[in-house]
Amino acid sequence: MQIGCIADRIKSDYGENYFNFLLQCLKDYTKPISVLSPDEDHYYIDAMPSYNNAETYISIYYDNSNNSLNANIRIADYIVNTDGGFTLEEGSKWEVKWLEYDEFGDPIKDKVFIAVYNDDLNYMNSTYIAVMKGDENHVRFYYDLPWYPGRFDNNKILSIKIKNKNDGTVRELSNYKYNTKYCILSEEDSRYIKEMCDSNPQISFCIRYEVISYDWFPDSDDIEVCTIDFDNGLAYGLNNAIMAYFYRVF
Repeated sequence: MQIGCIADRIKSDYGENYFNFLLQCLKDYTKPISVLSPDEDHYYIDAMPSYNNAETYISIYYDNSNNSLNANIRIADYIVNTDGGFTLEEGSKWEVKWLEYDEFGDPIKDKVFIAVYNDDLNYMNSTYIAVMKGDENHVRFYYDLPWYPGRFDNNKILSIKIKNKNDGTVRELSNYKYNTKYCILSEEDSRYIKEMCDSNPQISFCIRYEVISYDWFPDSDDIEVCTIDFDNGLAYGLNNAIMAYFYRVF
């Protein structure tokens, strides 16, 4: 089979848009592309171009003996699907959620999140770890915490700490913005959370909140502490979920 016929097969098996995107990736690629001779009874094309400054890997394999074709495009190690989206890793617990609501209690549909959820052992306190489409650089915590905004004028977070149970490290978060419903982490702490979530398919960590509610003066006796666990890979694959749910290349 000639190269032109292989191109037609890619269009037929993977779609015109997939083929055109493949050509777009290779258009300005100046390094040698590995192509095996048809005398070997198969063609193999291997290239590593760059797409939007992201490392990209393209492989095309055609075996003339059984007329089999396999094409693969990876961007930043994420597989591009034939519809232009990215493959969500099997077993991922990340889901699309609406976490903010209007005055009627209806979800605000133009604020789309991916999130994972857990609560504490008493089922009283909980947290969604979330990322909002359009603000992917910031991780957010949407929570129910042991404070009382309906009874006290002041409801404050004194600290948020993350313990990586796999290696024992503890990190205290800083420079976050918060209210009684959610907090938005700094870009630096958000990168830390993303890297930790991607570090191990069995990543286990916990979020420890220290909060207080008061009217006039804070009293150390009123400090409340709660811990929410995300164990056994519950939050694994955050960056993959961001790509799979929020991004398309065509």
